[in-house]
This record gives sequence, C-alpha cells and structure tokens, in this order.
Amino acid sequence: MEWLKTIDDLLKRGHIFAIATVSDVGGSAPREIGAKIIVLPSGEFHHTIGGGELERQVIEQAQKCILEKKNGLFSYPLGAKTGQCCGGVVEVFIEVVEDKNPNLFIFGQGHVGLAISKALEDAPINTFGIDSRDEWLNKGRGFKQKTIKLTDISTIKIPPQSACVILTHSHDLDFEIINHLCKRKDLAYIGLIGSESKWVRFQRRLKESGRNDTEISRVTCPIGIPLPGKTPAEIAISFSAQILGILGETN
Repeated sequence: MEWLKTIDDLLKRGHIFAIATVSDVGGSAPREIGAKIIVLPSGEFHHTIGGGELERQVIEQAQKCILEKKNGLFSYPLGAKTGQCCGGVVEVFIEVVEDKNPNLFIFGQGHVGLAISKALEDAPINTFGIDSRDEWLNKGRGFKQKTIKLTDISTIKIPPQSACVILTHSHDLDFEIINHLCKRKDLAYIGLIGSESKWVRFQRRLKESGRNDTEISRVTCPIGIPLPGKTPAEIAISFSAQILGILGETN
C-alpha cells in the first residue's frame, strides 16, 4: 500500500504528521471507508479522500490536530458543510503521528561512518547515512537507516534537537559542514572526528570565516568517550556510548 510507504518515509525523516481516515460513510460520498490522506503541519499532503471542499476542510482540521497534538473524530455533511452535491455524510478520524526517537545524521559513510551505522542499527535512534560518493552510499544502504546523497549541506533538512557527526573523506568537506552546522543553536550535538591538533586548525579557520566563540563551542572534537583503540569498530563503540547518553538526556 502506497500510504504505508509514505508513513515509513516520513517517520524516517523525523516528521510529525496526521493520518486522516474515512471511518464511516452515510449515503453517497467521494471515497470509501478506509481511504486516507496524510497531512504535514505545512498543509502539504499525500494521497486523497476525494478532493474538493471536503478534502480542504479535512486538511485544515488535520493541521489543527497536529498543532494541538490531539486526535479526533469529525463529521462532514457533504451538502451543508462542504458544498458538495454527493448528499452523504463522511466521518473522518484524524490521528497525529510523531516519531519520538531522536535523529542522528552521520556525515561520511566510510569505514568509521559505516561502523557507527552498524553499532546503532538496533538502537532507538533514527540514523541518516550521508555521503557524496555513490559507492560508499550504496554500502550504507545495507543498514537500517535513511541514506542521503550529499551535494549541498544547506539542502539537507535537519530537525531541531538532532545530533550530527562529521567524518567525511575530506578535511575541506568536514570544514564546510561544520561551518554550516555550528550556526545552529537548536542541535543536540555536533561532533567532528579528528585529533586535538585538527580541531585547533579548524577553530582558526572557523574564526576566519566569521564564526564566534559561542558557535565554535557547539562542536565536540574529538568525538566519543576515551578508549585506547583506534579501529573503526572501537571508534564506533566510543562514539555510540557518548551519543546514546546525550540523546537519552534530550529525549
């Protein structure tokens, strides 16, 4: 069913939305019981319960339900209330759906990035594997995560209270991402893989790019809890322990 795919995609992207389902029909109506429309807070919608004024009013009511985070059953007489000539009555149940798991955006699907994706595969976290290289992005699709092709960091939608870890194949790309993300004061975590000497160089470049001390202080570098090992698996365990603690506090 297409609406199940839509729900799965929206949940993976961390969206809040409402499912409006035709629960009962009296007389003539544009759609049958069980028809659904999925509505986002902006009014963007997917699928249909018949179009026209009925659908417009249901979308508007769904937006109100999302705002108030309340479910409800609503009745629509198709003649008097919607101006449609069907003449029947449609009851619509609106259910608000919100994925409460925190989000982690993993920038870089190289050996360490993939090890993190693997380590957190069964954790209560929505993970997003991001890379500019198709061959590594394809490897990331082997895990239970949403994969995103990186072309322009500004086009990636990262919800508030998300965590981000940056470990790409390029120091220049790492810097571009960090320079963009550290301006966000609503993120739960921004981590950069690397040594203390790398972070010293990055701080200097960030200041030269106009970032202030408050913005720079939002970045954690090095990442993870102190462990002696340096293999991708050991770094992934170190980072996973750190991020689970941080996201557990914010969730």
